[in-house]
Amino acid sequence: MGRSNALWNQLVDVYNDWGTLNKGVVRIRRQGAGLDTTYTITATPKEDEISESKYSEVNDLPSIKDYMLDVYSDTPSEPNQETVPTSSISLDDDEDGWDEKLPF
Repeated sequence: MGRSNALWNQLVDVYNDWGTLNKGVVRIRRQGAGLDTTYTITATPKEDEISESKYSEVNDLPSIKDYMLDVYSDTPSEPNQETVPTSSISLDDDEDGWDEKLPF
C-alpha cells in the first residue's frame, strides 16, 4: 500500500468524506516506472441530473412488491385478496373423517 501506507490513507480519506467508495469516480494515477513508481488517488463525486419527465415515469411504476407478485407469483397483487381452489373442502364439512386417519 505504498510507503507508510500512503495509498491506504488516501482511500480511507475518500471513504471518510463520502461514507462509501461508490458515490463517484475514484481515479488511481500511476507515474514513473519500476521502483520509481508513485500512485495518487483522487476522487470526483458523481452528480446525476434527473429530468422532471423521468420523475413522472418513475412515479407511474408499480411498487417492487406488486411487480414481483405479478411477474413471479400466481397470487393476485391486490392486498387482502386470497384465492382458494374450487376443489378445496372445509375441515368442518369433511365427512371422510380425515383426522381419524392421521398417525398422530
